[in-house]
Amino acid sequence: MVATLNAALVAPPDIPGDVAEELAAMNLFSDEALWAATQPSFSPTEQMRLAQLNHKAGERPLTEAEQAEQARLLLAYQRSILRRAKALAVLAQRGHPLPIELQEDAE
Repeated sequence: MVATLNAALVAPPDIPGDVAEELAAMNLFSDEALWAATQPSFSPTEQMRLAQLNHKAGERPLTEAEQAEQARLLLAYQRSILRRAKALAVLAQRGHPLPIELQEDAE
């Protein structure tokens, strides 16, 4: 878990510049803003649609529009995960204990 948190403190080199800037700015967020950022920003509706597209892709080739939608949703999902991980990493670095359910997920 510590290695995961340490990795989240530094943005991966292959992410878009705007995402890297957003993650870097999180170091300046208040604790309250960081706790808010630990909440998923990828909605259940988006999750369901991505799952539908992934299922369709396993059955047949996706149309160009479906491929574009799938790529957009996947990027949104990845950004949500990165935001949450970065917020948790900064909070942990500041000495805040992580919620128990997150600690159990890591085990």
